[in-house]
Amino acid sequence: MKTMSINWASIYNSPIGSILADFNPASFTQLMTEGSQAQLSALQSTVKQDGTLISAWTTLQSDAQAVNGDLTTLNNPLTFQQMSATSSNSNIMTASDSTAQAGSYSLYVDQLAQAEIDQGQPPTAITSDTTALGFSGTFQIYTGATAPTTDISVSSSDTLQQIANAITAANTGVTASTEQLANGDWTITIQGNTTGAANNIHYVAVSPSSGTSSPLYQLGLWNTSLATPTYFSGEQLQIAQNAEVNFGSTASTSNEISSSNNTFTNLVPGLTVNVASVGSATITVGPNASGMAQSVQQLVSDWNQWVTDTQNIADAGSVTNTGSGTGANYTYQSNPNQVITSNQPQAVLDQVQSLIGGIIGSGTYQSLADIGITFNGNGTLTVAQSTLTNALSQNPAAVGSLFQSLYGQVNPTGTTGPLSAFYSGGNSVTGAAIAYETTQQTTTNSQISLLQTQLNAAEQQAVIEYGQWVNQVAQYAQEGSLVSVMFNQNTGNNNNGG
Repeated sequence: MKTMSINWASIYNSPIGSILADFNPASFTQLMTEGSQAQLSALQSTVKQDGTLISAWTTLQSDAQAVNGDLTTLNNPLTFQQMSATSSNSNIMTASDSTAQAGSYSLYVDQLAQAEIDQGQPPTAITSDTTALGFSGTFQIYTGATAPTTDISVSSSDTLQQIANAITAANTGVTASTEQLANGDWTITIQGNTTGAANNIHYVAVSPSSGTSSPLYQLGLWNTSLATPTYFSGEQLQIAQNAEVNFGSTASTSNEISSSNNTFTNLVPGLTVNVASVGSATITVGPNASGMAQSVQQLVSDWNQWVTDTQNIADAGSVTNTGSGTGANYTYQSNPNQVITSNQPQAVLDQVQSLIGGIIGSGTYQSLADIGITFNGNGTLTVAQSTLTNALSQNPAAVGSLFQSLYGQVNPTGTTGPLSAFYSGGNSVTGAAIAYETTQQTTTNSQISLLQTQLNAAEQQAVIEYGQWVNQVAQYAQEGSLVSVMFNQNTGNNNNGG
């Protein structure tokens, strides 16, 4: 049987053409895969919900872990042994560690440490630092007691600036630069990179080793008439010297303590003193109340974050009331941000709060309220800074003892405390919840992958079936058109014959 050739132009110009145009491959495929698409959307929604739950449980896990970390820090006796030092002279700055002894120390800074600075006095005027100088040779410039193994070379075409660059590049402890004097002439300046009397600058003529031909002589840095080759003949702008400090309010050479730089670590054990000017100062060492308060404030901040996150993502809602007594009116407001429906997060928070808010120790301070830390109505904490600072200044060890007792209640020795049971390990409340939701998400993603493969195959099959359907409809439409034409022609012939 011969296949009919379809005249597509006539088909699409007929009423059936409008149907074919509206019922396109995309709509046909959608119709054929409608059930699978709905199932896919439901699975994707489940994966998204699992991800939201994982994120929520992870947030609460991190919050509880942060609080436990803060308690661990406060349980360490060293946290409350921090010392700080203040100075009566702002130019004599201090620092300290926990080994510094409390007390006051009078110091006098007699001189500051400095590096040597030399300026050349050339025998012949140098009128430019960018013009060739016309002399050559090798030499050494260095600081300290050890001479370098590599010499600095100068050629007759080198300028003053190039020579300065070569000295600096030799990396022997000095920096060279050019400078224009008031009379318009140019010279070279050599500065040591390190302070201290032992770091004075040495100048050695190598080749020629003597005479006026040496580059050092021509630069005005070396005198050929003296026997020693390290003699400096220029102008010394600053000598290399140590910093000198003594105890007391006036200068005294009999008990001076020296440092090659302006930092002293050997004046008082555990105390570092940085000096920036000559003069006297009184250094006072005492408990570092502000540093210790920061550790306590960190616990308060992390606790408040845990409370806020729990109320935001794990509470169903809250009740507010107006009025009092018989006239009280209570209103329940649901929480639109709730993600976790389990009551465990709030239960653990309440349990830890009862431990934190009760009587903790039996010493000078028995509760957090004694050092200025109290609970608000919503479960967050507030710090009275002056009360806390006074407690830390007057008796930091007692404050430390309070937090050590608190840590022992929240994390009792030999058992699992409510805090660690909530966040620590795979069997913890948060660990188990995260593992469960992760498994669910993985399983659902596998279902999505399988369904997507099936859906792709179904879409391809739908395209094939759509093509077959279009061809069949078009063929029926064309056959119907031919029958209609033939019928009309026969009817016309019969009428003519009548």
